[in-house]
Amino acid sequence: MDCMREVGMLYGIAKSTVLHVVHHISSTMTRNLTDQIIRWPSVARQREIVNAVQTRSGFPGVVGFLDGSHIRMASKLDRDDDYINRKGYPSVQLQLVVDHEMVITDMYTGWPGCTHDARVLRNSTFFHDAEAARVFRPGQCILADSAYPLKNWLITPFKQNGFLTRRQRRFNQRLSGERQVVERAIGHLKGRFRRLKEIPFHQAEDVVNLITSACILHNLCVLSDDNVQRYIDNDPALRPNRCQNVYLHGRNGVLRRLQLLALV
Repeated sequence: MDCMREVGMLYGIAKSTVLHVVHHISSTMTRNLTDQIIRWPSVARQREIVNAVQTRSGFPGVVGFLDGSHIRMASKLDRDDDYINRKGYPSVQLQLVVDHEMVITDMYTGWPGCTHDARVLRNSTFFHDAEAARVFRPGQCILADSAYPLKNWLITPFKQNGFLTRRQRRFNQRLSGERQVVERAIGHLKGRFRRLKEIPFHQAEDVVNLITSACILHNLCVLSDDNVQRYIDNDPALRPNRCQNVYLHGRNGVLRRLQLLALV
């Protein structure tokens, strides 16, 4: 809250007034700009993404990259222990899909910090639309890490069991290299908007609105070629709940990964 106090002193207004203004602006942005600024790429843009990724790594049909991050809270919402993640601090989950240039194409936030990444995904509108074939064109997919289940539209690495073939290891390395773009996007998001390092709000709606408005502004910055490198630092608490997928892999996902293995 110190920065809000400093802003209040700078403009001669109370900290509570600054807080009210932040709530008002973030809720207005969320209500009026989310669907305009954070949206699934057009068909033409999908072709650009697919071509860029395939040229760089050989992965065909990739239109995005999925990952989750924890947004630290100053305190638990409603004193609910579910907001305490495995590292012992309160947080909410933020799920992002980004393109090859770090533009956010889908976001979902608000789940308590103890929630597994795969469960967050399964409860998102994005997941249900993807499962109902309302998101991806034939042959398209997104890349993610091993916290998520394999689907025909969601490709993850082979599990490190000590017996991977050289081709499987190369597949994992290339997938990992490609999906770093979503980790960079999260770093840029938190670097630009330091309030996401710790949110002091006490109402879930206010928290979601602040995170959403930051994602909107992130996209506007990326699209305007804003240089944010000097603000970026590594966040060791990026994924405090990092663990293996707990859901069964889809049969079509397993087959799709085997097809990609032969091509990459």
